[in-house]
Amino acid sequence: MLKVLTVSTEELENPEAALRELQDGIGKAGGLRTHSVGILQCPSDFLLAGFASFLAEHLDFDFLGSTTSISSTETSSKPSQLAMMILSSDEVRFRAGLTESLSPPKGADWNDAEIRRHLDRSFLNLYRELTRGFTALPSLAVPFIPWIPGYSDQLVGRVMFGPHEGLSFFGSKAVDLYHTKRQTVPMVVYNQETSSDQAALLLCEAGLNPRFFLANLLKENINRRKAIITKSSRNTLYEVNDRPVMEFLTEQGLDDKNLPVTLAATPLVLFARDQSTHHPRVFVDRLRDGGLRFSGGMPEGMSVALAVLDSGTIVETASALFEKVAREPDVKGALFFSCLSRHVNLGWDEMREVKLLEQAWEGNPAPWLFAYSGGEICPKVLEDGTSENLFVNFTASAMVL
Repeated sequence: MLKVLTVSTEELENPEAALRELQDGIGKAGGLRTHSVGILQCPSDFLLAGFASFLAEHLDFDFLGSTTSISSTETSSKPSQLAMMILSSDEVRFRAGLTESLSPPKGADWNDAEIRRHLDRSFLNLYRELTRGFTALPSLAVPFIPWIPGYSDQLVGRVMFGPHEGLSFFGSKAVDLYHTKRQTVPMVVYNQETSSDQAALLLCEAGLNPRFFLANLLKENINRRKAIITKSSRNTLYEVNDRPVMEFLTEQGLDDKNLPVTLAATPLVLFARDQSTHHPRVFVDRLRDGGLRFSGGMPEGMSVALAVLDSGTIVETASALFEKVAREPDVKGALFFSCLSRHVNLGWDEMREVKLLEQAWEGNPAPWLFAYSGGEICPKVLEDGTSENLFVNFTASAMVL
């Protein structure tokens, strides 16, 4: 029913050669079936060079995806490559597209309700457009979300997941490790279109039975000493224990001169009110008014604690995930996303997680694509056997088809 294959290229300077390499990979895999779609991951250099338009002009199937720092496949693990996983089927149809702009109009100061209404309308309009002509509800949604600093991941997730009970979402938030140096922004792509504030969405018609796996930050890596958020606004944190947030972090031993690296290795973790679950938050930027902006909401009155994300934790959680997925029966293909902070904390050995995946997958003929993410979207299986869609950070996630 479903055929999965991967292709890749490093040919940034020669689009024609890159196209031939991708088409040769498709040919070697035996070609495509009636319906196909590509899931693309690449450094921003490819999109800035116009690759999306060139590929859209010459490939006879839709593709979507986002920028990333590293993407690898079972046949090619080169840091600077463009990689694509192609889903192909005679029975299952695939539809993809872009939302309208998710950012507020220039100069607008929207409150939470206005943001939520805009997001809800944008995602619902696209969903209705993509499902037009489907004879049954989709069996899988694959979103790629832009990096919009003022929105929390959890707000975007709640709006995106909300109206679709029973539909599994697996995807990623666009990221570019070097965007501050290049003066670029992480981008989402759909065919010839690239965007920094539109979401791309793939809907797969009924017929797929995906399985999902999620490796979280280890609980034993979280400091037991918790503090209380006493001043915040949406996903911006101002005070902890009635003290300026930077004063609190400095007293905990964090270096305020390089916060992106410091808070990637020692993230803040938000706790549920009943302390039953924990939610790591990714640092986004430092504001002039003294606030620290994070990827997720920072509600006043909630507990926070510092955690440690070191190479040992990354290796342990990645190895367990990869080995578990590699042992799954009847795998046609697997898609992996790992948080960019895990990549940053691997230091000089930036391909360590990829090497662990290659080692776990040895002897398994199924194709896979691995990429780094600015936020992982993956269902979590609950104790009662049902699942809950999550928009999370600091995790490694996997989807088996």
